[in-house]
Amino acid sequence: MSYPCPICHKRFEPSEDVTCGRPKYYPFCSSRCKMIDLGAWLDADYKVVSKVESDAPEISEDGF
Repeated sequence: MSYPCPICHKRFEPSEDVTCGRPKYYPFCSSRCKMIDLGAWLDADYKVVSKVESDAPEISEDGF
């Protein structure tokens, strides 16, 4: 079964790594695409957004 890489969109068949028994770079097709994705997370290109509760206490600029 082939899957599209979320970075380059190339279709690939995941090959299993003999050391751990699961696909080596899945869901990516290669180490390169895996590192591109990590770089995007580290550069804050991706964000996880959550709803702020209105009854939560406000935090001042000094963090307290």
